[in-house]
Amino acid sequence: MTARKARRMRARRAGPSQAFVIPKGSRFHGVGPDGIHILSAFGVSGVALFDFPSGLYTWFPKAFEREVRIAIGGRAETWLDDRWVEFRAGMVSVCPAGVPMGYRSVGNSRLTVISVKYGAQMSAYHDPIWETVERRTVRTDNVTPLRVAAEQLFEEFFGRGDEVLLNQWAGLVNSIAMSYIRRPAMSPGLYDLWRQVQLDLVRFWTVEEMAGIVGCSTQHLRTLCKRQLGELPSRRLTRLRLQTAAGLLVTEDLSLDRIARRIGYDNTFAMSRAFSRFYGVSPGQYRSQQRKASGKPGDHS
Repeated sequence: MTARKARRMRARRAGPSQAFVIPKGSRFHGVGPDGIHILSAFGVSGVALFDFPSGLYTWFPKAFEREVRIAIGGRAETWLDDRWVEFRAGMVSVCPAGVPMGYRSVGNSRLTVISVKYGAQMSAYHDPIWETVERRTVRTDNVTPLRVAAEQLFEEFFGRGDEVLLNQWAGLVNSIAMSYIRRPAMSPGLYDLWRQVQLDLVRFWTVEEMAGIVGCSTQHLRTLCKRQLGELPSRRLTRLRLQTAAGLLVTEDLSLDRIARRIGYDNTFAMSRAFSRFYGVSPGQYRSQQRKASGKPGDHS
């Protein structure tokens, strides 16, 4: 190997120089947990829509936050596996924290993207599946659901500001963004299982029943979940229930007892104990904090 070739290979591994060039005429709409408080329950630090004309160039040796970025129009390139690769409408870029990340324009093409970021300061609420995710791009047949959900979120936030609708649209944006991560990361049987669980949280789920749906032993199910999701089945079930509870506490005027029963707990005490361990505050405190932050009175504990 010649010295020149060795230098080229080292430069390629190191990546381009750090840069952040946003072209004139770029447009941006964005919201964060300061404006829509339920986002913090999902660990989301921001939802944004960017429209870039040609001239975009960003590259960082280490991404500061975890991000799901969906191209809904135009084309560009993104940095992946030590090289620039195509990134155009219908593609999803998944980026864990701490890895190289970059985007650059191609010719005179525009790029329109929706970005959902999961901030490091909210890592306690992040889905453990992020620990198993690698930097990648995936194709999606339909970007419309996320585009519509994000547009409705922005329209409500900058318009009437109805808190119930804001939280519902925010929850939908998070669910769609995370689906782009979960589907490739999970085997088909595991993905179908957790989709069923999410739709029927009130059901008394046992590990044996879950294993039967996947078609494996309980031990193999535990191994699959730990390897592909970063947590055991019982922990994931608890996470889904409590994230749903957090949303209901903010968006619905329901008693704690009704919320507990809606997500599969027999009584308020059991839910409150689990909720306090997960979020660090009781359900009543969580509701009061979120409503105080949004200026909405009332406590229906």
